[in-house]
Amino acid sequence: MQKLKKQLKSNKGMSIMELLLVIMISLLIITLLLISYNVVNNANVTKAAKRMENVLKTTKVAAMARGQDAGVVQFTVENGRVFAVTAPGTGDEKKELICNANVVLSVGTGSAPAIGTDSVGATVAFNTNGRIRTSKTTGDYFLLSKGEKVFKIIVHKATGAIECSLYSPEAEPAPGD
Repeated sequence: MQKLKKQLKSNKGMSIMELLLVIMISLLIITLLLISYNVVNNANVTKAAKRMENVLKTTKVAAMARGQDAGVVQFTVENGRVFAVTAPGTGDEKKELICNANVVLSVGTGSAPAIGTDSVGATVAFNTNGRIRTSKTTGDYFLLSKGEKVFKIIVHKATGAIECSLYSPEAEPAPGD
């Protein structure tokens, strides 16, 4: 019992070095967790952009092969998740998940996109030449975003060409350039 009392009296707690070591290890673990979280989010946005680009290209080919009724895709938002419904109302309708609730779809017209606003739906329709039918198209481009990472998907109305690339507002030319 004497020995235990003596040991408890001599134990004065943690030294400053031990405390610094615990803090450093904690900071390292937190940093690694934040990095892995960002990597997962960036991968989600990249996958969603590629899925959307593929759906648009497939729909364009369907319009050229089977007629303009097959060349319509509607992007819908249900419970925060974005879906693509191709050839709606034709009997060949197909619904595909584009992205989960953690990725935001924005539709834009003009040169000032609203990044990260609430997800909205949109329709893109191709004619048999592979070009856009403007009467059925809502918006000039789509933005898929999560945090700092943003993809811009453009479907050119005149040619039907589809571009998908990382978007940076700083790299965007000013109106009139």
